[in-house]
Amino acid sequence: MRGLSKPTAAALHGNVLGGGLELALACRLRVADAGCRLGFPEVQLGLIPGAGGTVYLPRLIGAERALRMILSGEPVAAAEALGLGLVDKVVGDHPRAAMIEMLREAAEAGLRSAGGRKHARAATPLPDFDVLAAELLAKNKDLEAPAACVAAIRNSLTMDEDAAFAEERRIFERLRQGKESRALRHMFFAERSAGRAAAKAARPRPVESIGVIGAGTMGTGIAMAFAAAGLPVAVVERDSGALAAGLGRVDTLYAGSVSRGSLPPEAAAARRARVVGTTDYSMLASCDLVVEAAFEDMEVKRGSLLASMPYAGPAPSSRPIRRIST
Repeated sequence: MRGLSKPTAAALHGNVLGGGLELALACRLRVADAGCRLGFPEVQLGLIPGAGGTVYLPRLIGAERALRMILSGEPVAAAEALGLGLVDKVVGDHPRAAMIEMLREAAEAGLRSAGGRKHARAATPLPDFDVLAAELLAKNKDLEAPAACVAAIRNSLTMDEDAAFAEERRIFERLRQGKESRALRHMFFAERSAGRAAAKAARPRPVESIGVIGAGTMGTGIAMAFAAAGLPVAVVERDSGALAAGLGRVDTLYAGSVSRGSLPPEAAAARRARVVGTTDYSMLASCDLVVEAAFEDMEVKRGSLLASMPYAGPAPSSRPIRRIST
C-alpha cells in the first residue's frame, strides 16, 4: 500500500484498534463515523504496535501525542482523533460513501500519494521527547513494553522510515516471544473465556470448605474473611513457627475487634473456631476451594500448588479442587 502510485483511503467504524488502525494509517486518507474509536492497545498485552504504528502515528500527530496514546493503550473517540489529525473527516454515518467522495476529490486534484512515505516527520525536539518519556515511564518502570514503545517511537524521530519499520518489527518479535507478553496474552484470553462461560449460565459447585496456603498477613486476612462467611478454613504453613505466628495474628485481630466493640465475643469465638492451622498439605485434599497466598517467590508458589493437589496426600479427593493464586 505504501508503494502504490494512486491515493488510498480507509472508511472506519466501530473499534479500529491495533493492526486495523495501522492498516488505516498506511492509507493517504481516513474518514470515520461519529461512533468510531481508534487506538493501539498493544502495550496492555506486553507488546508494541508491530505493523508501522510507532512510525506512522508520530509522523502524523507528533511524537509526544503519539507517545501518550500508545503508552496508555486507551482508544480515542472520532472527534478527538479528528482534532489530533488522526483522521481527515468524521461523518454521522455511512463512512464508505464519504470515503469514495474523498477519493474522487483527490483524483480530481491530482493527488497520487499512497500516504505511507508522504507522512512528514513531526518536528519534535529530542530533549523534550526524552523528558516526557522519562516522566511516563516512571509509572511503568517494572514493565518491558512501555520502554520498548518509547524506543520505537524515538526511532521514528532519528531513523528513516524503512529503518524504523525494521527496528519496530524486531522489537515486536522480541516482546512477543517473551514471558511478560505471553502471560498478559494468556490473561486476556482467559478473562474472556471466563466471561463466555458465565454467559452460558454455568452452575457453580457448592463451596463448603476452604484451604489457604500461607499464614502471612494476606493469608490470615483471607482466612478470616471466609470464616466471617461461615466457612471452615484450613490454613497451611511450611513449619510450625510460621503457623504459630500466623494464628497468633488471627487471635490478635479478633481480640482487637472485640475490644473495639465491632464484634461480640461470641461471634469472634465462633469465627476463630472455624480457622484451623496445619503443616500437613494433605488436609487440602478435601477442600472445595484452595487459595494460594504464599510468600512472593515463584518457586515457593509452584511448590505450594503442587503440594495442594489432591493426589499429593494419602487420601485423594474424589473431585478436583479449585485454586486461586494471589
